[in-house]
Amino acid sequence: MKTRAAFVIAAFSMSLIAFSAAPQIAAADGIDYGPAGGLLPSTAEMTQWVDQLSALGIHSRYGYRMPGTVPDTKGSYYVLNKFKEFGLQDTFLEPVPATFSFPDSWGLQIRANGKNQNIGSYFLRYAAFTPPQGIKAPLVYVGKGSEAEFNAAGDVSGKIVLVDIIAPPITVASLAPATLFKYDPANTLAGENATENWPPTNFDSTYALAGQRGAVGYIAVITFMARNNDQYLHWYADGSLPGLSVSPADGDYLKSLLSSGPVETTMRLHGKAESGVIYNAYGMLPGKNYGTAADRFIVVQTHHDGWASNEASGTSVVLALAKYFAQFPKETREKSIVFVAMGSHFGKKADWSEYDDLAYRLATQGKVKCAFVLEMIGKQYKIINGEYVDTGMVSPRGIMITVAKPSYPSPLIGIAAAAVTKYQLDRTMGLAIFFGESQRWNALGVPTIGHISQNAGQFSSDDTPETVMFDALRPTAGAFAEMIQAVDASF
Repeated sequence: MKTRAAFVIAAFSMSLIAFSAAPQIAAADGIDYGPAGGLLPSTAEMTQWVDQLSALGIHSRYGYRMPGTVPDTKGSYYVLNKFKEFGLQDTFLEPVPATFSFPDSWGLQIRANGKNQNIGSYFLRYAAFTPPQGIKAPLVYVGKGSEAEFNAAGDVSGKIVLVDIIAPPITVASLAPATLFKYDPANTLAGENATENWPPTNFDSTYALAGQRGAVGYIAVITFMARNNDQYLHWYADGSLPGLSVSPADGDYLKSLLSSGPVETTMRLHGKAESGVIYNAYGMLPGKNYGTAADRFIVVQTHHDGWASNEASGTSVVLALAKYFAQFPKETREKSIVFVAMGSHFGKKADWSEYDDLAYRLATQGKVKCAFVLEMIGKQYKIINGEYVDTGMVSPRGIMITVAKPSYPSPLIGIAAAAVTKYQLDRTMGLAIFFGESQRWNALGVPTIGHISQNAGQFSSDDTPETVMFDALRPTAGAFAEMIQAVDASF
């Protein structure tokens, strides 16, 4: 058996051979990944990771890796075992206190025009539960739920309110003041939406207003989803009122019934609320100063819960980066790299400051030089006439970049722009604002580069592997590998 020293010397020699070889011929995607490009996992391997991780949730009770469920825990172990397989060190699962809501059964029945009917519905996350038999009350429509619309609807106490939930898209044009650069050779971003179904703008206010005015139940019409989709599982109630969601088609039907007479409604949402833990999966690759006072870290992060595009795709890129960098000895790295897949992005969990979180501890100690966050490499779908239409393009992407810190006023912009251009990350905007998991790092004062995009089927079971832009996975991994190497060398 080789000694550890012999193994490091041999591995270091292999890395020199890899980097000194003649540049490889451009890959099938037309991108020259450079001398070490053959060490980057293939599109086929990354696709397999997406499929396997997504499959954990698809056949489960809720159709995705919902925090606190067995598929969610399996997802954390899946990432952990990959980290171990790739040879990362200090691999572990970090328990995080979380609040769970597990609906066992739900349903919506109405009686109108002398007829009883069942209406398709889905549960709202963290809404109050009804008794097993449900609650029965008249249905009242309050439009988009403004104060004026509630007033016009009259007394809603003792009734179940029906509300149109809206999510006006964030347009590319509206992001112009925060746009640092664009990579859009075919000018396809002109007139585009950066988001399709996020964020809902009137859920919190209407849910609160319904409770304040004495309603006994709440039904959200998800107006911005595909016509027959009744799921939207990334907006959370506060547990004060039972709540269900219905599709745009069923919402229109209920409104048409109300226009011609009273509708008696029985809504049922039964289950249990619990407290427990979810898990962040960690792995680390030491740098040359590992274990010394001079050791500093680069963090590469995603979250592992959810569906396919959001978030098996980002997880696959983080796994690719972990496998890639694990092939080089620590002498090739100025800094240690921490890889982490966070749990419960789609749920309620303790804040970083409320438990012993390694990433937070390193950040507050000033040891994290840069954080890279990967979320969503999705295919673009538009909802046209209530149906999903595949545009054949990647969803518009944001590369979010810290630019306002005095110590790092601009270097990250050039690093990101160069990598985006080299790896042809089409339809990309460099942004000086943050969304998603990246926000926390930037708020802590850690220089951050994050990737995010949106997808019309996200937050529902329509987010299947087919919605992932598989051809963009490897180029995204290549671009972030180059950014990480640039930051490692210069920061």
